[in-house]
Amino acid sequence: MKTSNYKGFELDWVEEKQVFAISLEGDHVSHVPTIEIGEKCIDFYHEASDVSFNLHRKRAEAARQAERDNAGPEPELATEGKPNVAWVKWYRAISGCGLREAYEAAVLRISQA
Repeated sequence: MKTSNYKGFELDWVEEKQVFAISLEGDHVSHVPTIEIGEKCIDFYHEASDVSFNLHRKRAEAARQAERDNAGPEPELATEGKPNVAWVKWYRAISGCGLREAYEAAVLRISQA
């Protein structure tokens, strides 16, 4: 069996089919007649993955920006000494942080008041 590695993929010669099998970490992806075509397929996969990742990142940032833009006025920080859920959600929206960080920010502000 003839094996070649290219950009993290394996190209293995399959004698009975007279083709190269493309696999990634042992999972079969496709068959191609030559190593050159296999390398072009792998290059395309990498380029498409980069484009997809960049689009996902842009969409996620646009969603975060829309959330910040629509956050509205700051609600009351605390109710009976405990963080107000509306304030935690509001702070999370405007800061872009996670829920835990927003809750901790509320607790810190309450303790400093």
